[in-house]
Amino acid sequence: MNKFFRNAHLSSLPDEEHNKFASDLCDMITKSNSVVRQTLVNQFSVFTKLVEKEDRLIKTLYNAQPTYKIKKTDNLRTGLFRALQAITTAYTYSPAGWVSFTAKELSVIFDKFNNIYTMPIATKTATICSLLQKLEAYAESCNRLHITNLISDLANANDLYETLCTNYMNTDIDKKAVATMEKVRLKVDVIYSKIIIVLERAMLMDGIKHYSDFVIKFNTYMDTFRRRVNRSNHNAMYKK
Repeated sequence: MNKFFRNAHLSSLPDEEHNKFASDLCDMITKSNSVVRQTLVNQFSVFTKLVEKEDRLIKTLYNAQPTYKIKKTDNLRTGLFRALQAITTAYTYSPAGWVSFTAKELSVIFDKFNNIYTMPIATKTATICSLLQKLEAYAESCNRLHITNLISDLANANDLYETLCTNYMNTDIDKKAVATMEKVRLKVDVIYSKIIIVLERAMLMDGIKHYSDFVIKFNTYMDTFRRRVNRSNHNAMYKK
């Protein structure tokens, strides 16, 4: 039961994965036994309606709302910068002296830009451009550490971000859509927490036998889901 609650963090998942997980959970509860469904009837009804609303908003924002794309692109370049820092730091511990020396040399550069995470978005764009210019002088070192493609991805993400910002002017409709999305996600997380609490109380009161199959399937799904997400993140970080 401890594992069940420790792994149940819906709000920590990113956008599309968040929606995919919510949909899968709906399906899992629907296919569970009648005891589970009856216990969750009120919460599950609200949960499914919110998930459907969230799904519509995600599709609308992703396909038509530039602000959503701008935010996703900003998250992408932040993630790429973190990956570059992590890789160079890992290489500093290499037993090969030349690898360690090269990594330390690059780590000094990345560390100078460590406050990029707290910068205003406009400042971050200019700062990333400055970082990329500095790295041009270390092209051979970057190639030795196999991070050239990541640096290229960061440059492309930064260019895309600038293009999106240049070609887009915020509208009241877009602002309202984003605000609505945030409110819906907040409600989804709240009702999800209530579902977990209801299950916990039901298990404590009636014993685990009616809920064990659901909990086992849920935890198996979570383990598979986490491995898939981690594998996807790993492949994205090291793709060439």
